Amino acid sequence: MSLRKPTQAQPISTGGDATQGSKTGASPALPQVSARHLAVISRENNEFLPAALEIIVSPASPIRIALLWFICALVTAALVWSYFSKIDIYAVAEGKIQPSGRSKIVQPLEAGKVKAVYVENGTKVRAADVLVELDPTETSAEVEAITRELDATKAELARRPVEIKAVLAGATIPPAIEFGPETHPTIRQREQAVLSADLAQIDATRQTITAQINEKAAMTSRLNLSISARDRLLDILKERMEMRQTLVSKEAGTKASVIDAAELLERALTDQAYDKGQLLESTAAIDSLQRKLQETTSQFIADQTQKIADAGRKRDHLVQDLIKAQSKNARTKLVAPIDGTVQQLGVTTIGQVVTQGQPLMTIVPQNGPIEVEALVLNRDIGFITVGQEAVIKVESFPVSYTHLDVYKRQPRWWTSFISVTSGPSAWRRSRR
Repeated sequence: MSLRKPTQAQPISTGGDATQGSKTGASPALPQVSARHLAVISRENNEFLPAALEIIVSPASPIRIALLWFICALVTAALVWSYFSKIDIYAVAEGKIQPSGRSKIVQPLEAGKVKAVYVENGTKVRAADVLVELDPTETSAEVEAITRELDATKAELARRPVEIKAVLAGATIPPAIEFGPETHPTIRQREQAVLSADLAQIDATRQTITAQINEKAAMTSRLNLSISARDRLLDILKERMEMRQTLVSKEAGTKASVIDAAELLERALTDQAYDKGQLLESTAAIDSLQRKLQETTSQFIADQTQKIADAGRKRDHLVQDLIKAQSKNARTKLVAPIDGTVQQLGVTTIGQVVTQGQPLMTIVPQNGPIEVEALVLNRDIGFITVGQEAVIKVESFPVSYTHLDVYKRQPRWWTSFISVTSGPSAWRRSRR
């Protein structure tokens, strides 16, 4: 059911039977009441209605309607604002402040014993200044040994070609060897003595073979003379035999004399054949000795050439070994890599033993810019770009802030670098 608001004043009965007035058709006159008062009276009367009917009859409160419209407007404004505006989301990362180019840590490449320390904490150093010196006894001895061996090898390389030339020339007096200016006098004398001994040995071998050749030549001459004499003897024996054969044919001689003559002739022929064989052997021996003499010279030259090649390879290896030994000896002096200040000095005692790779001190760069190395999470690093400004907060000064500028980015890595600058903004990443 529905009720409507009355537009005219209704008679109100305060007592008696209410139907009596309607039946008579007359009511007492009442004073005029305004609509406002009637609305108040109606609301008061609605309190006596059932709950459901009271809700339907009671008009809506204007405050509630205004509040509802206010909420709708606020939500609409928030939606519009969220579409056209941006929200600043700050990426927070921990890091450390360090000089640009990082501090340099001084470490020994080889283990050793400290001989001298030339700096202390706070000392200003220049690049290549000696900081710490280790004991160079072993490395210096190694350099000296390799140097002497290298000098001896070079002297040997200078001697052997001179030997070859002297042997080919048949010289018996050893010539002078041209050594390098760095060759030690002891090495010079030793190599000159070796040259004299080698030439004396090859000369003695040559003289022995030459003497054998001369001996065989004398034998050849003797055999030639013997063969010539036997040729004359054979002629006489042949003539005697012919004479005896003639006598036998004339029955003036005996056959025995012919046989004796034939026997002497055969002995002479045998002796002559033997001498000719000896002559051939002697001639062949002379040829063999001459070849042996040539072979001796060739073998000596071949041996010297091979030794020259071996000495050359040894020299090359020694040169590299000397470079390594000198480098190792130079590393006993630890020098400053850059200009800066010595900090965190870890060695102060002479004779202290240091190990390989042990940090001895730190060199802080001098007059260099400062940078902040921040460890940014993977979820934030993608939103950081070059040129964004940043704000750092130092734990020692919690109320102070410094504005920075991102100058380098490593995509999707852990580390970003920041350089000091000035600006009013904060380091942030924006998204719509």
